[in-house]
Amino acid sequence: MRLAASLATVLHQTPCIGSRHTFLLGDDDAITIDGDRYQLQQLLLNLVDNAIKYTPPDGTIILSLRAAGDDALLEVKDTGI
Repeated sequence: MRLAASLATVLHQTPCIGSRHTFLLGDDDAITIDGDRYQLQQLLLNLVDNAIKYTPPDGTIILSLRAAGDDALLEVKDTGI
């Protein structure tokens, strides 16, 4: 599975779940990992949902994915607490 495709999918779904926030795509390395596409997307949606809950209105949430050696580093950053 290409995880970067899941980041784009989550970003396309976010207007309906957090329209008061700004969503950005940070690092977007083309990384392919072995995993269940639906479980990984659910993981991303859970992380984004958490960021929405703890980021004030008009805050920013950034999704990033980059290679870290043989690993993939996924980050969800926000301007909340």
